[in-house]
Amino acid sequence: MTRIAVHELQIIDSQIDKVNHHGDTLEEKITLDEKMAELNRIEKIVSNLSELLAKEKKEQKKQEDSTTAYSEKIEREEKKLYAGTIVNPKELKGIENEVRSLKSRRDKDETVLLEVIEKAEEIDGHLVEHNKQQQVVRAESDVAQASFEKAIAEIEAQLKELGSQREEIEPLVAPDMLKLYNRLRHDKQGLAVTALDGSTCLGCRMELPSQEIEQAMAEENVWRCPHCRRILLRHT
Repeated sequence: MTRIAVHELQIIDSQIDKVNHHGDTLEEKITLDEKMAELNRIEKIVSNLSELLAKEKKEQKKQEDSTTAYSEKIEREEKKLYAGTIVNPKELKGIENEVRSLKSRRDKDETVLLEVIEKAEEIDGHLVEHNKQQQVVRAESDVAQASFEKAIAEIEAQLKELGSQREEIEPLVAPDMLKLYNRLRHDKQGLAVTALDGSTCLGCRMELPSQEIEQAMAEENVWRCPHCRRILLRHT
């Protein structure tokens, strides 16, 4: 019974290993990671564009305030110029020069303002485009997340079922055999129990002498491969 039980235990543990490996290499996880990486990339771009746009809007406000201030000052100076209250030619000439200077500085600020507005509009266009991309990729990420969670739930259900089967089988294995089995599982990459294919050990692919096989078949003790030391199944 112990030999049969340890064989069944190996089958269950191998299935558990396979399911765990599948969980580590889920296609759904790879897809989710790719979508999250793409989403993070776009979010960084959106964040950088938002900062640049805010900076340009601030500069735009500064230039608008400056041109408005110049226009208001020009208006005040022109009222003095044309009000008729100033008759001194020298003073009038000074006001004319001041108005000319103010208009020149306002024109320069308006040129800068137009450049800032154009740059802000260009950044805003890129931002709108990337915001749309962000929405699409976020939706795709949500779908990938749902698929991943579904796959994980299926794996957990399989592991739970296999765990229950293992709990039923393990008590049927003699303590010494179980100790040997667990040690071999640790040392032999999970494969503690194997079988013969003719006279070849399927664990290490080494051939066993036929005399040794016949002798082992006649014994009641645990039969182990002399090469890899795995537990070998007997043919009865």
